[in-house]
Amino acid sequence: MDNPSVIIQQTTTDFQPFMSLMLNTVVALNAQQILEFGTDVGDSGRIFTEGLKQTGGELTTVDIRECSQTWAEGHPRVHFVVQDSRLFSWSQPIDLLFLDDHFEEMDIYAHLIYELERFGVWVRPGGYILIHDTSHTVYGPGIIRAIRTWCLQRKLRWTEDVQGQGLGMIQVSRALEH
Repeated sequence: MDNPSVIIQQTTTDFQPFMSLMLNTVVALNAQQILEFGTDVGDSGRIFTEGLKQTGGELTTVDIRECSQTWAEGHPRVHFVVQDSRLFSWSQPIDLLFLDDHFEEMDIYAHLIYELERFGVWVRPGGYILIHDTSHTVYGPGIIRAIRTWCLQRKLRWTEDVQGQGLGMIQVSRALEH
């Protein structure tokens, strides 16, 4: 990370290869609104919250199940929602969309396409969509297929960092239709 004095407590090792990238993206975007699906133990949320301390923005994090929120104590701009993403409603610009709410029992491809269609269109030009687990042995193939399909339809470019479980990155280069 650019600031070696920043320590972000992590519960898992999933995001360690991407901590600097995620934190620096929040700061570089001067992110005011981050929408995350897949709160889980809060590892990605901790990274985003650290960046939002510098930008003054907000994080809305959504998970289908109740998750511990103790990591966000003292951060009044972190909003938790316990809800299935298929029922969640959103209609405001997003600087960063983070998708990490998939599990083996679902059709990963269909689920991710749904979320990209429903929420990706709210990412402002210049913003990013980050999708975790692109290199995962179980989830990765469906995630990559969904990213390729969605980006091809919208003529958007994407890149992948294959470290650890992988991270797909889509920069939204123009306004998308809602």
